Amino acid sequence: MFPIRNVLMYDIAIATQTEWDLLVGELERREIKETTFTSGLTPKDNYYGRQGIFDLAKNPGGRDIHHDVMKFLEEAGLYLLCHVTTNDFGDMLEETHPEGHDPCGEAGISMKIPFSHLVSTTTTTAAATTTTAPPPTTASTTTTTTTANINWIPELLAPLVVSSAFAPIDYDRDDWGSGWSDDDSDCINTRHEVLILESLTGTGLSSSGCSVASGQWYAAFTGTYVTNPSSLDVDHFVPLANAHDSGGWAWSSTTKRSYYNDLVDPQHLIAVTASANRSKGSRGPEEWKPSDSSYWCQYADSWVDIKVRWALTVTSAELSTLQSMLGTCGGPPTGVYVPPAAPSTTTNTTTSTTTTTSTTTTTSGVPGNPGNTKNCSDFSTYSAAKDWFDLYFPYYGDVARLDGDSDGEPCESLPGGP
Repeated sequence: MFPIRNVLMYDIAIATQTEWDLLVGELERREIKETTFTSGLTPKDNYYGRQGIFDLAKNPGGRDIHHDVMKFLEEAGLYLLCHVTTNDFGDMLEETHPEGHDPCGEAGISMKIPFSHLVSTTTTTAAATTTTAPPPTTASTTTTTTTANINWIPELLAPLVVSSAFAPIDYDRDDWGSGWSDDDSDCINTRHEVLILESLTGTGLSSSGCSVASGQWYAAFTGTYVTNPSSLDVDHFVPLANAHDSGGWAWSSTTKRSYYNDLVDPQHLIAVTASANRSKGSRGPEEWKPSDSSYWCQYADSWVDIKVRWALTVTSAELSTLQSMLGTCGGPPTGVYVPPAAPSTTTNTTTSTTTTTSTTTTTSGVPGNPGNTKNCSDFSTYSAAKDWFDLYFPYYGDVARLDGDSDGEPCESLPGGP
């Protein structure tokens, strides 16, 4: 209902009939809000159907239609819940209704129509499942998953809506705002707020007090500990382009900016190594998983939570992969991720104080910190600068300050630059 509300209240001027039909598809499948009635004696007696409320929002005729929109959203959302929840929900509504009404019964909802993925994914998921996790609606399949898993995995996935529909408009990064914001005006933007929140130790700030200069982080995608904040990216757990394709295309600009900088949900933004973030890109779990497989359980749980919270859809392949990843859990996730204990000792790469820079390589194959020893003029082509940048960036960040605009592309003015 969230995308429907956004179109009616914020984006009606640019919404098309095709976009609207996609948004109300689940309502149409259950024949919810089929008709419009505007001949009542009072406004309270009138109501708008799916098409009627869209037409009214497109052409309100100069009157305030807020009440009509809110009534449509309230009733449509209620009837949708009547369709997809147990009878206990209807009984609870009847028992608590101030006038003793039975909304589900009075709406004539006698047959439950669950969300499409609860019906259509059983065969597909079963075919894709090995011994990791059971199909969503089948408890008798032979797997290595515990009985507890069989019960909780389909319940966790149940709120997700499966859709193969394509976004009717192209993704445009600029629609999601100008970058990290500073909503509390303390000069620390969202990126550095996340670094402060996720550091395992106290953080040191720059001389301005506006950015993080030191700390210790657990980069969960790779299962590594990081002490240089410059080597970290703050990742949108569900990437912007994925959110766009999953229903975010219909959001208002305000909602898109809120999604970009959301600090309310601690799972929404996460500090990870720059190399892992760029490897992931905008791909969903069906195309990319963290290299540290011990994190797959938490990764899938956080992905599901964010998709549900923002009313974003999933593809059938995405759902099947999430199910398999949840099968690696030892039981239902607690929702609170605790990283493993940090190593008791750390090895720091040092740089000599003479004019000769040490380039020691650790036993793990990590190159030594080159320090600020390069300028763009030291490279003849962009590709040469990029090779050098990519070698050291995952470990030390932009140590030579070659990427002036922090877009991941060093020395863009050199020949061959993007």
